[in-house]
Amino acid sequence: MTTAVEQIWTGIESVTGQRALTVSVAEYAQIVGISRISAHRMVARGDVQKLDLPLSAIRIPVSEIFRAFGIGMGTTDSAVVPGETQDSVGSLICEVTP
Repeated sequence: MTTAVEQIWTGIESVTGQRALTVSVAEYAQIVGISRISAHRMVARGDVQKLDLPLSAIRIPVSEIFRAFGIGMGTTDSAVVPGETQDSVGSLICEVTP
């Protein structure tokens, strides 16, 4: 039986082709199951945290995908990437949050 976290990582991997730490707005929409327009509106309102990169590229940390499904990065149902430690993922999140 797979856990919710494993299912989310499988979804991320199927959309991005890897266990990415960030996704595009379109990828976020596909993984979460909403329209691209809704995802862009959520980002514009600040409902979804984003990283602003050069050349207008917007990336969304995967922690936002887990948050959309009600799974926090510090819960017992941990969203840590296999092979990563909670500390290394936590430090990444701290770097990307405003």
